Amino acid sequence: LVFMPELHKDAIESISSNIPSIEKEIIGFGNLPVAFSWRCYTVRALEMTKNNCAIVCKKHPEGMQLETMDGMPVFNINGTQLLSAQKACMIGQLDILEALGIEYLRIIPQERNTVDIINTFRKVIEGGITSQDAVEVLRGYAPEGLSNGWFHGQAGWEFIEKGNLEDGSGEYTQSYLQVYPQ
Repeated sequence: LVFMPELHKDAIESISSNIPSIEKEIIGFGNLPVAFSWRCYTVRALEMTKNNCAIVCKKHPEGMQLETMDGMPVFNINGTQLLSAQKACMIGQLDILEALGIEYLRIIPQERNTVDIINTFRKVIEGGITSQDAVEVLRGYAPEGLSNGWFHGQAGWEFIEKGNLEDGSGEYTQSYLQVYPQ
């Protein structure tokens, strides 16, 4: 069962507790998928017709940023995909995820640095670095910012740091979570 990080942790707990024998996964890092269309957003944004596409999305491998009127990055359009601009990042919530029965973390492949991102998660899980240090590393791979707000009942674009958790959770110490892909 794959949970999306836009679910509040209480919803995940409710579902997870009712199906303890099923393997569970959540996106640990990456742009969240928001919508899919049969029409190519990139072609339309560039005012081209689908017949003249020539796979223009390859010119924008990280997607094309859409901003609010105030200039806040809100979405990336990438071909037929609409993605969140910010990268969901659950590195500071590993202890909570484990308590909720989550066994796997999915890392959404990036144009660059996917292996480094996976290794950063692995280092936290193995105790090599703290989640706070990992957040600083991962910020370098997320120019539009990190997010995990929905998981904490906040706006989706917000990022709740480990030290700001209302329950004062300590540093992650368990090691059975697995990062996927490996």
